[in-house]
Amino acid sequence: MEPLSFIHSSDWQIGMRLKSRLDERQRVRYADARIAVIDAIGRLAAEQKASFVLVAGDVYEHPHIAADELAPSLEAMGRIGVPVYLLPGNHDPLNHHGIWTSAAFADHRPDNVTVLDGTPIDREDCQIISAPWRAKNPGTDPVAAALADLAPIDKPRILVGHGMLDSIDPDSHSLDSVHLAPLLEAVKADLLNYVALGDRHIAAGEDEIGDDTGRIWYSGTPETTSWREKTRGTALSVHLTDRAQVTTHTVGRWLHLELERELTGAEDVTALDERLGSQDSKSTTIARVKLSGGLGAEQDARLSSILHKHANSYAALLRPEKYDKLVLIPGDEGHFGLSGFAAEALDELRESSDPAARDAIRLLYRLSERN
Repeated sequence: MEPLSFIHSSDWQIGMRLKSRLDERQRVRYADARIAVIDAIGRLAAEQKASFVLVAGDVYEHPHIAADELAPSLEAMGRIGVPVYLLPGNHDPLNHHGIWTSAAFADHRPDNVTVLDGTPIDREDCQIISAPWRAKNPGTDPVAAALADLAPIDKPRILVGHGMLDSIDPDSHSLDSVHLAPLLEAVKADLLNYVALGDRHIAAGEDEIGDDTGRIWYSGTPETTSWREKTRGTALSVHLTDRAQVTTHTVGRWLHLELERELTGAEDVTALDERLGSQDSKSTTIARVKLSGGLGAEQDARLSSILHKHANSYAALLRPEKYDKLVLIPGDEGHFGLSGFAAEALDELRESSDPAARDAIRLLYRLSERN
């Protein structure tokens, strides 16, 4: 087999906003990043001397996309110096009412971009077969049809598919699961040389999915979408010879950071302050703190002040109530340097069982810091 190099990516989900986590300004920055990362993938393709780029499904977040996102995304794909093959996925299925058949897509599609509609692509260096989603819920293994009637050929064959393998799907009996066994059978029979999958937003292959051939891979999303993804976004470079050499590359800039901390006193609060302060690239980090333990009123108020301070540096710094197990420990901790009416008010708040009293104590602490 002649050596063949290409880039495997997926789940670009252009148009995603993360509305539950980001304010309007940050949503715009995040959406722009999901288009800008296409240029990073193009640079990776050039560095790796890739012959083409495969995008294994969910190129767009919705079946319909605003023109001010569709046009820039296609222009970015056009800047990639090699062919780009796009597979419709469950977010953007191939039908008569979606992006792929729209006049806007046809108007802006650059010459190097091809939509994988299930028709085999016969290149000089390989054959690309595909399994596009044609509906949001196909009700069957979305890759199975592409495996039917495969015969040996005299060049590498790559399958591009989308969906969760039954070997790693929590709902492994889902009608939409991709079955691993027939994929392995086709690979071991030399009917497939590589399987490029999308849908899982974390890069995975081999032991992680139960593949002993090293030829079936998920690329991960190029820009992080949830706290399940512990790193910045990725893409894969694939070099096919008599084996598949697959390398994971960081291409994204955004990060979901989750910090779980038990706080029992001033030292723990200080440590959290230092950890938040030491994070790199805060402006593209969406952080979530999950707190437990117990603090007195002064340290609890200090904690609130610290989180408020760091929130200005992060894309988002969230303290969701459902994950917050930190309790307020009653006690006499002084008056934060306050006196007179403010000190008397603090004493009354400490004795109150009203949940709003805790927020009021935090406010008094912030006021004492300013003074």
